[in-house]
Amino acid sequence: MNITINGQWLSIITCGIISFSVVALAQPSPREIAQTPEPLPPPAILQPPPSSPDANRTLRLKLQVRAIDHLLVKEGDTIKQGQVIADQIDDRTRLNAQKLSIEESLKRIQDGVILDPIAPLTPPALSALPNPTYAAEEAAITKAKTVVERATEKAKLQQRMLDLLRTSNALPEMVEHETVKLGDAIAESEAAMAEYDLAKGRLLKAQADYQRLQYDHSVNLSRAIEEQSRAAQIYQQRLGEVAEQKRIKESQVSQLKLQLQAIDDKLSLLAQIKSPYDATIRRIRIIDQVGNFLNVELVLSANTNPSPISTPSPTNGDGGSGGFTRPGGGGGTGRTGSTTPEISPTSEPLESSGGGIEDVDSDEDQ
Repeated sequence: MNITINGQWLSIITCGIISFSVVALAQPSPREIAQTPEPLPPPAILQPPPSSPDANRTLRLKLQVRAIDHLLVKEGDTIKQGQVIADQIDDRTRLNAQKLSIEESLKRIQDGVILDPIAPLTPPALSALPNPTYAAEEAAITKAKTVVERATEKAKLQQRMLDLLRTSNALPEMVEHETVKLGDAIAESEAAMAEYDLAKGRLLKAQADYQRLQYDHSVNLSRAIEEQSRAAQIYQQRLGEVAEQKRIKESQVSQLKLQLQAIDDKLSLLAQIKSPYDATIRRIRIIDQVGNFLNVELVLSANTNPSPISTPSPTNGDGGSGGFTRPGGGGGTGRTGSTTPEISPTSEPLESSGGGIEDVDSDEDQ
């Protein structure tokens, strides 16, 4: 039987029925040294060693886990090649829960609709005031003035008539009669003068009314211009708010996508250890604890001559073919003699997990 100790081979040769043993420490030859290839880009997949005629054997698998719950098998379990035997379930569950929450937030933000503001309508222009016309008032003034002039002239004639009668010693009855007619002429002249004043007042009122219309029109025009300017300012302000909302939305979407990418990267770094053979778990033993990690040893009764399988693709814990999935790590396969396979990657925590498989003597484990 061959055993690897600190990178050297210790050969133990058992001879004779009389249990005479000779132990020889052999210097390793270049062919006996397990070759370790250059590290591969993560994640690297370590394949099981080539099969040998001695297909059924007892193997020891050493690995590191954060918690014993990360070990997914127990003693007596029968496992298949490619079956996951160790995984960071709590970290994977936590990251997947975070990913689901971020995806829901991302969908909610992406489905949110930001409506563009509606441009304000241009109000109809105020119609200009018509040119003022005072034809009616001016005609009434002209007419009233004519009446006043006639009534005044009539009253003057009647006054001369009365003066003539008085100087000619006319009969008193005639003087009295003409005096009455003079009074009527004066009254008619006064009435015409009053109508004339009214006509001029109506013209002044019409002019004042038009001035008031002009003022109201200017006020309405100023108010319409002010309202239109305010509506334009509100529209521009709303445009700025919508642009800011869209910028914030794009920023949130970008940040959430970066968070999703970061979680996917973390998920891709969560290593799984998979069985390289069809085997039965004979024994599970916790060797010791280093920091936050447990060194665990599994003793397998394995069939190391399974049917060929294709090289698996890296997974995030969704299953896959056999081998060790170890992001950021490397591994190698070495053979010494013709019947002793060994896989000896660097022992690392499960985040960049590694382990080793070595043959053990069946009698020793029993």
